[in-house]
Amino acid sequence: MKKNSKLGRFVHPHVRKLWLIMRITTFLLLAISLSLSASVYSQTTRLSLDYSNATIREVLRNIEDQSTFKFLLRMNG
Repeated sequence: MKKNSKLGRFVHPHVRKLWLIMRITTFLLLAISLSLSASVYSQTTRLSLDYSNATIREVLRNIEDQSTFKFLLRMNG
């Protein structure tokens, strides 16, 4: 049975293992960096909320004005 890899028979098995480790490491570093960049915005966003006797709609509208967050609210009644 032939292997599809053209260089498979010329590459030492240790090199193949090293190549696999490098690919897995690159994938993990990419995944970690993307998750870190996603959490940075939420930790640096500051909102000032000081309400008494306000409706939920007013509070959410103010949060939308102060940030890039958007809310969908369905009010029954």
